[in-house]
Amino acid sequence: MKRKLKKLLSNPNRFFFDYFAKRLGASTSAIDQDAPAFGSDDASLNAQKFSFDDKVHPWVQVAKQFNLRSGATTGHPDQSMLIDATRLFDLLLYTFWIAHCLKVDVRIYTLGGGVNITIQRESLWRMLGVENTYKKIQNRPDFVVEFLGEFDNNFAAHFFTFDETQDGLIVVRSNSAYAKKTLRNTFFEAYPTIINEFGNWAFGTPWPVDVVYTWVNKDDPDWSEMWGNTFPDKIINTDRYASKDELRYSLRALSKNMPWVHMVYIVSNCAKPAWLIDNPKIKWVVHEEIFPDANVLPVFNSHAIEACLHRIPGLNEHFIYFNDDMFVTRPSSYYDFFDDTGRSVAQLEPYGMVQKGNNFDATREFLSPAINSQILLQKRFPLCKANRLHKHTPYALKKSVLEAIEEIWATELDQTRASKIRTPEDINLPSFFYHHYALATGNAIFGDAPYLIVRPNNIEKVENNGIYTYKFLCFNDGDGSANDEKFLNNYKSLMSQTYSKRSPFEIEHSSWCSIKISKTIMAYKTRKDRIPYIRSMVGDAAVSLDDGRWGLWENSRRCWLSRDPASEFHLVIQDDAVICREFSNRLSELFADVGNDYKNFAYCLYFRIKGNSKNDVLVNFNKRAIAAYKAGKGQFIDKYLRYGIAYMMPSHLVPEMIDHADKLDHLGNHDDTRYSHFAAHKGLRIVYPLASLIDQDPNYLSTHSSSSNKQLGATWFIDGVNSFKTHIESKQISTELSPPTSKVFYWDDKANFGDEIGPWIIERISKRKVNNVRKNKNEVGLMTVGSIVQQIDRPGMTIWGSGIIREYGRAKCLELSVLKPKAITAVRGRLTRDFLKNKLGWDVPEIFGDPALLMPRYFNPPKLKYGITLCPHYVHYTAFKETLGEQFEVIDVTTGVESVVSKIAGSTTVLSTSLHGIIIAQAYGIPWVWIRMNDAHLLGGDFKFEDFFSILDRNAVAMIDVKLEELSSLSISSIAEKARIPAMSFDGDALISALPKEYHPLS
Repeated sequence: MKRKLKKLLSNPNRFFFDYFAKRLGASTSAIDQDAPAFGSDDASLNAQKFSFDDKVHPWVQVAKQFNLRSGATTGHPDQSMLIDATRLFDLLLYTFWIAHCLKVDVRIYTLGGGVNITIQRESLWRMLGVENTYKKIQNRPDFVVEFLGEFDNNFAAHFFTFDETQDGLIVVRSNSAYAKKTLRNTFFEAYPTIINEFGNWAFGTPWPVDVVYTWVNKDDPDWSEMWGNTFPDKIINTDRYASKDELRYSLRALSKNMPWVHMVYIVSNCAKPAWLIDNPKIKWVVHEEIFPDANVLPVFNSHAIEACLHRIPGLNEHFIYFNDDMFVTRPSSYYDFFDDTGRSVAQLEPYGMVQKGNNFDATREFLSPAINSQILLQKRFPLCKANRLHKHTPYALKKSVLEAIEEIWATELDQTRASKIRTPEDINLPSFFYHHYALATGNAIFGDAPYLIVRPNNIEKVENNGIYTYKFLCFNDGDGSANDEKFLNNYKSLMSQTYSKRSPFEIEHSSWCSIKISKTIMAYKTRKDRIPYIRSMVGDAAVSLDDGRWGLWENSRRCWLSRDPASEFHLVIQDDAVICREFSNRLSELFADVGNDYKNFAYCLYFRIKGNSKNDVLVNFNKRAIAAYKAGKGQFIDKYLRYGIAYMMPSHLVPEMIDHADKLDHLGNHDDTRYSHFAAHKGLRIVYPLASLIDQDPNYLSTHSSSSNKQLGATWFIDGVNSFKTHIESKQISTELSPPTSKVFYWDDKANFGDEIGPWIIERISKRKVNNVRKNKNEVGLMTVGSIVQQIDRPGMTIWGSGIIREYGRAKCLELSVLKPKAITAVRGRLTRDFLKNKLGWDVPEIFGDPALLMPRYFNPPKLKYGITLCPHYVHYTAFKETLGEQFEVIDVTTGVESVVSKIAGSTTVLSTSLHGIIIAQAYGIPWVWIRMNDAHLLGGDFKFEDFFSILDRNAVAMIDVKLEELSSLSISSIAEKARIPAMSFDGDALISALPKEYHPLS
């Protein structure tokens, strides 16, 4: 297809605009690009071409109507939108229509102050207003639109216009553009889509950024009383402590122009103002929460308070400190405060003033702390000039840098914190010290934002130049401003004109979000580069960043505890996640597919099958997935959590889940296993989307091992290839269950006679294979032969014939008490029963006997003749073999159950250091002697032996104490003469009857 024809079909407005522009010989930027047909003065908007949804954020509707992209200067979803110049007139029409539906006025302005228009709601219908506005902004590179109303998330939208050239290039007019000139397809890759979060406009700045205010109210009676008690003879400085409602207006400006802020913290030792309502995005912080030494309180020194701000509980790494008299006057982005790598922007004055001995105006109280800071900094960094003050603009700060400063200069900070009012010895941490330290250490860069300190002698500047000329204003106390009536009147007039509407912090409001989901990114320090990407896809997610000290489980735990209690769900996303496009929209579709009770489920947004698995759990998982896929469903449900790359829980269940998971420390760092255990315990079913909304980035290592993610991709990612369909068609997925098995908990890490008897016995009794559940902590089973009760690592187990290895103290008892088994049907001996019953309070029947005693019922060994045999525990085997192996048969207990039993049963006498060597000899009626190794004790010492002997005639037990060095001198024949078969109190039928029915043969 020819290029011009393709252009005509894809964008006819642009085609004809360029066609006529070329023939008229004018530049594209100077022409009325949409060529709207202006009507008469009384023409009205045509309402029929528009629609309005009062449940969806107005700017979301505008962006959807015009397919607008965001991140005009940042490349991240923010409050900016890019609009094709040929559609600018339609944009204004639709915006005015939205304002009419909202019943609000509209303000449109440009940042330099050249345009500042307010259209009253009663005039919104008139086409003349649209036309006049269009004429004023059509050639502008950017402009701002505000809805002058009171509703949630009512931010100022910053529009940037772009043109498309005849060569197919898109050129953004603003020189601040993230990508000024791009090909058409590159444009849509460079600029992100807006984040429509269930009807609300969401923001995806690279990192979560908090704002901190400090505030004081001299009219608070409690504050005045504290002052009077502390300084009975000192008059309050009205200039310093006066309030002009700055906090209220500053918050209005903040919510309008920096809506992407994560949380707002207000630090004060006064009561909250009456107008400030409870809001999940704002937290009131009292001094007791942040001062390390509460004994220094109360303090009235801003330097002291500011030296504690980084200690605010829950504060994010990146935060911006506002004095309550600071205002952000127009839309500002993340990059006004931090750069791509997270370094803070230092807005220093262009001139120097700070120099030792240069405190030319001591009454101002600002030079001395700066000079003190400069002296400290120059001692550590001799080349650091640190002679420029920071402008009276908000301070961009990083918590880790402040913590590093505190570690180095702890004494100086403590001295400042202890100063109740400002003193010449103070240091000013966030307003001076921080920025020069950060610059010296490579943690900050220079900035130069337009600002003005507004005082009685220059407030006319704001009125004359326009408030939008400046990015920041500071209505600084001083020069008698508290009592200057003209200044106060001008100030109130400016505030009422600019910030007349209440912010979300002042009014009860309904959220645009139809479903509220709080989110946390679980990140590790070596992969923190992934955080900006994930936030650009899912919006304002909190970050839990492990610096290497926490570990997987602790970081996971912190992620869940960071949830917003007011949310319906909390979602934890790993840092190696790949997020689908239109994430919230697709998640909404998943909820719809689940049905009206969607809030009663957990959600695992990543789906992967194990194609050739024979594990029953995984096979059932595969079968459910295939059945749902073939039925055309968008999801399937399972009871186990598989691969929690992105796991979402009903928010109200999170505290209960963490409380439950905290008791499963035996599971170590396996956070998914802990949460799966809780889901099974709670009966909470888990939804898996078909296809996955999340994938894993193959370029990273797994979070729980050192293996690559390359083999851990989603079976079917919604923005990728449907390999699930291919697997099904090629029958590469296991859907046939393996034959039923008996689930037994036993050690199989090393071949050992005692550990192997248990599964051997159960296979013979149940007549089916045994499945070892020890390493699969999602499963429960039977604990049988061996000293393994203390190894119980999950609730729901059953104990049959096991014992403990020794008696334990209080700590182990507390641990075991949490892991109470489902049932205890028999134990090895009376000592085990006494411990479990008396120390742990467990119900234990008086059915005794090691299941190895049942061996003669299931194994008839060949007729062998060995005479005297030695049966050492495997730890003693080498010593016995080397010393006595040429004279006697030394049994290797690692050679398999039937081999070992055959040799013991074919002996005339057995001398054993192994408990199960003794038990098998007793079972087959072979006289035996216990060789007790004095200098090579087994784990647990004598306890397990005495536990078994408790069902024997203890006086008839033959025993000899031996040291390894004495083996060569032993008279084995003399020892063998002591061998006996003690009388035994054991009922084999009772022991078999005590075996749970699921371990008996299937009918």
